[in-house]
Amino acid sequence: LGIPVYQLLGGLARPAISLYPVIPLDEPPVMAAMSAKFVGIGAQILKVKLGSSADLDLLRLKEIRAAVGDSVQLRLDINQGWRDADTALTAIRRLDGFNIEWIEQPVAAADLAGLAAVAAAAEIPIMADESCHTAADALKIACLGAADMLNIKLMKCGGLSQARKLLAVAEAAGLPCILGSMGESSIGSAAGLH
Repeated sequence: LGIPVYQLLGGLARPAISLYPVIPLDEPPVMAAMSAKFVGIGAQILKVKLGSSADLDLLRLKEIRAAVGDSVQLRLDINQGWRDADTALTAIRRLDGFNIEWIEQPVAAADLAGLAAVAAAAEIPIMADESCHTAADALKIACLGAADMLNIKLMKCGGLSQARKLLAVAEAAGLPCILGSMGESSIGSAAGLH
């Protein structure tokens, strides 16, 4: 056809996108050093992987904050690590003063009631990731008030057309979304950018 894929999908949505590094789960000093390195080369947002014990996660955040200062935005990805609502809420209550932008998937993916309890009680926005694979999942999350945001990943939901369905449900429900990735190839990453 001789036209870019974004034209086939409805046109240019934005001329540029924001990217941010992911800090993998490790010992607190290692995570702090990696965070400082990324901030040193210009990162203003960090996605921090957590989800072991709440005490160790808090220590990780203290060391990261000390290394990068207060102006850097921190986005936390718990990857279901706090398992249930009680554990998640206990951990979240200890995050005051850390300037956390959002918390991703704090409880088990199948525990939508727990996710809803966390979203209702937490002052920090809660994002669903592993709980949301399909448009039907997005609708259920919206109806339950189980999250404030969604992380849509092309490889998780089945490609561009399924992602568009998920986005349509999220938009109708007033749920902001990010388009994440999960280690796809450069072709998969290019598809996600579209």
